[in-house]
Amino acid sequence: MSREFYLGIDGGGTKTEAILCDAQGNILMHQFCGATNANDVGIPTAVERLGGLIAQAREHLSGNEDSLCVFCGVAGALNHRQTLIPMLSQTFPKDKIDVNSDAFNLLSSELYDGNGCCLICGTGSVCFVRSGSEIWRIGGWGYLLDRSGSGYAMGKEALEASLRAHDGRGDATLLTGALMEKLGGAPWDKLTEIYEGGKAFIASFAPCVFACAEEGDRVAFEILFRQALYLSEMLEAAYQWRGDWEKPLDVVLGGGIFHAKSDLIPLIKQNITVPIQLTKASAPPVFGAVWEAVRMGNETVTKEDYRVFRERFISHLNLE
Repeated sequence: MSREFYLGIDGGGTKTEAILCDAQGNILMHQFCGATNANDVGIPTAVERLGGLIAQAREHLSGNEDSLCVFCGVAGALNHRQTLIPMLSQTFPKDKIDVNSDAFNLLSSELYDGNGCCLICGTGSVCFVRSGSEIWRIGGWGYLLDRSGSGYAMGKEALEASLRAHDGRGDATLLTGALMEKLGGAPWDKLTEIYEGGKAFIASFAPCVFACAEEGDRVAFEILFRQALYLSEMLEAAYQWRGDWEKPLDVVLGGGIFHAKSDLIPLIKQNITVPIQLTKASAPPVFGAVWEAVRMGNETVTKEDYRVFRERFISHLNLE
């Protein structure tokens, strides 16, 4: 007798996570591999790694008659899905396979039908808005072209403010002391380390902005306000993409910046003029990928089905 199983894959630029579930949300396999963003590792490597995870899932099933729905939500996939899907389907012709943006994972980790908006803020920032099979990207053009709204932008502005104060061109700020503590020396003496550290290292200074803003430092607060204003602008654009939402636009917030203690989210709300509902992601993105696989197998699933499946999934994940 044929049974249906669901494999969700959350692929990024550093690592990829895969979980295989049965129809009740019980976790049968939990695996990791390296990066699968084809923009970074190339299409052959992405296919090899994604295919390896699908093959491992197949090994966990008792028979070839079992049906497997696979959703790969992978960073950078929007540019390559028309190549990745046929290549994977050729290797696994019996399975239903879809590849799309990892934004789908985040959306479906909190929204049962996947329709709404997700705003991701980590080292970089990007916003996606989805309605059915349509998805629109806002921002996320990289540190050379994105003006603000990311951990990198916050860290860079913090360093700039400290250096300006040191030069006598800017106001004194608590950021200088916070940066010195983190760097183990003054920013003007640590330029080689800063430049060699790159984007992720500079983004690691974002918590200094949060801490100093909370202590009442005006310079730090103005940095935080500018980031919030930029992120609010992205959400305004997301709302206007369709403009006829039947209810406030659901926005899922993901990325490390939103999980840090700060006034960033209240400031975003303060600057929004359209009806939105902000929710911080509480389930891992790989759950959203699994749920996308479930929806591939059964388009009539309900919000109650989603709630029950999600609870079972998270319960099993916490027991691992």
